[in-house]
Amino acid sequence: MSHTGHDKGKLSYARHNESLEARKGHMSYVRRKKSHRA
Repeated sequence: MSHTGHDKGKLSYARHNESLEARKGHMSYVRRKKSHRA
């Protein structure tokens, strides 16, 4: 039973990492857009 809780924690951690990567990618995208405009 406790093993499922561990899996859930791993899943939420992976999701957190995914959102972090997405945010990083978005920031670099915005920066690229700005530099392209100028």
